Amino acid sequence: MLRRIPVLVLLLVLAALPAKADTIDLFNGKNFDGWKIFLDPRAKDAKPEDTWSVKEGVIVCTGKPNGYIITEKEYG
Repeated sequence: MLRRIPVLVLLLVLAALPAKADTIDLFNGKNFDGWKIFLDPRAKDAKPEDTWSVKEGVIVCTGKPNGYIITEKEYG
């Protein structure tokens, strides 16, 4: 009987642990689907593709003109 107590305690502890949260991939490694691109408004003729691109699955920023990207959805 006493040997079962640690097993019971272990089962109760495991049952009380929160479920693992699902991860969300924000970037698909191919394009900017699900993202918004913003460029410096002073750069009148600037095009997003001149500043932001995807190369070998990585987001690349030239920094010219300045800009930023954000996700279309809010997380957290």
